[in-house]
Amino acid sequence: VRQQQFPPAIALWKENAARAQQGDSLLKVLFWSRVVDPDRKLALEMLPYGSNRAFMSYLLSMPSGQFWNQRGSKLVDRGQLSPLAFSVAHWLKVVDALKSGREHSALELVAHADSSAISLQPALHKALFRTLRYRQRALPIEYYRDSASDELQLKVASAEQFLNLVADSSLPIAPAWQPLMDSPEIFSALLLGAGWSEAALNLHGEEKYLPEFPEWLALAMTNALKVNRDEVTALVFAAQQPENPLLAATIANLLKKTKDSDIALHQLQAISSYTSDRGTAAAWLLALNYIEKGRYDLAQKAAVGHARLSLTLQGQELIARIAALQGDFISAEKYYGAIVDRSSEAKSFLARKAFNEKNWEQARLLTEALLQLYPDNALLLENLQKISKEQVKAIGEQFGQD
Repeated sequence: VRQQQFPPAIALWKENAARAQQGDSLLKVLFWSRVVDPDRKLALEMLPYGSNRAFMSYLLSMPSGQFWNQRGSKLVDRGQLSPLAFSVAHWLKVVDALKSGREHSALELVAHADSSAISLQPALHKALFRTLRYRQRALPIEYYRDSASDELQLKVASAEQFLNLVADSSLPIAPAWQPLMDSPEIFSALLLGAGWSEAALNLHGEEKYLPEFPEWLALAMTNALKVNRDEVTALVFAAQQPENPLLAATIANLLKKTKDSDIALHQLQAISSYTSDRGTAAAWLLALNYIEKGRYDLAQKAAVGHARLSLTLQGQELIARIAALQGDFISAEKYYGAIVDRSSEAKSFLARKAFNEKNWEQARLLTEALLQLYPDNALLLENLQKISKEQVKAIGEQFGQD
């Protein structure tokens, strides 16, 4: 559990509970399944008799996506539960308070947690306490004011690393963290860092993250959606996020996995009928799905047929790309030419075209423009050298003819 290896831990507790009717093992299964990944195979017959039986029955019967209610409070008030059951109740009440936006109540719970409850997830306890105080401005807003801030950001590549840094009260709140810290989405980020994927998904509310949010967050949420929901849900979420190299690779992998799935195709078709951001993302993904299958006619229909998608830069790039794949280079040049000032894909296509046509000056201008966006790109630097050589060669040939 400390290493967030939840599936094997849950499987082991479940095996122990079934073999020896161990109440604590089954209680752990019920708790961790609810916050990590719901186990829908548990049955009431598995519950052992004892002081926790009514509480475990309550957890087992609670609807998916719910973490606490009045019935649970009544069971706790009776005071006949084991220490582990009280700890489980504490954390479920915290998650429920956060989900319903009762941050003051959540802070009260976290502030008065006993050592047994804290021991279930010490880093999450510390991070929530600090975050809740910060959001209620009970904690001074501290910032890094020097290079230490940049160095700290380089260390954060995952939700787990972020959780541990927020939990460390010796570190000030870095400026780059502020947009996320000021958003309710901070709680789903911290829960992802603890490995509590299902709880994080239930607290997750923003379909489209702010560009200021860290890149690892969208990737972590995409992976949680893929595991706890399905690949199409993960794809549609990922497609709505700000441009992100790591996420682009994940989208490509998910598209390959779902390429031949009729279920995934039907889901994308259904969602693409929406006029929302979610529908626009689904239409884009649907077109990419058809491109993967070589069905460029259907890809074009999906891209052009969605009014909002065809108005976005992403959609216009897609329409131009499909034209090129269909061999309609005149239309592709026209479409890319209309967006060349805003699109690196258009610059790349037109640079290649200019190179093939020996229009060296145009090829140079476009390649230099791309290098301003990607200064460390080795292929672009190599292409610029080739263009320079060809340009010099062409000038020499011209003088030779003269």
